Amino acid sequence: MIKMNLKGQKKPMGKAKRFPQDVAFSNYIRERDKWTCQRCGTWYDKTDSRQRMALHCSHVIGRSNWRVRCEPSNAMAICYGCHQIIGSDMYAHQKVWRKKFSYYQRNKIKNLALIKNFKTRDVKNSETTKKFKELYAKECEKNNTLP
Repeated sequence: MIKMNLKGQKKPMGKAKRFPQDVAFSNYIRERDKWTCQRCGTWYDKTDSRQRMALHCSHVIGRSNWRVRCEPSNAMAICYGCHQIIGSDMYAHQKVWRKKFSYYQRNKIKNLALIKNFKTRDVKNSETTKKFKELYAKECEKNNTLP
């Protein structure tokens, strides 16, 4: 769907702005999944900038939902090609999600997504960014790789 901005320019709907914690979270998820697409199993070299961009952090419940935006069990590393496939097919996305996460983890995310009165400032802060940078560093250490 296309909408117009205040200047009359067309812009796609549904794009959520990226904040520093999104970058830190994305790095953490890709490192947690060992730089491997969770759908097709292709491994990506994080030191190669082209390959680094080809592996996405895919959210099952979209990033526009702040309650689950930075929940690790709502995201997984998916390559560009697979992201195109599962992004257009909700059932394919859920199939990969079910395979990766337990019933308990999936239920937790579903329940969080329904909570009312959630404040975006709870997620949009430097502590969240710091937390995921630390988790990313720990994952790198565990996987014996450099950040």
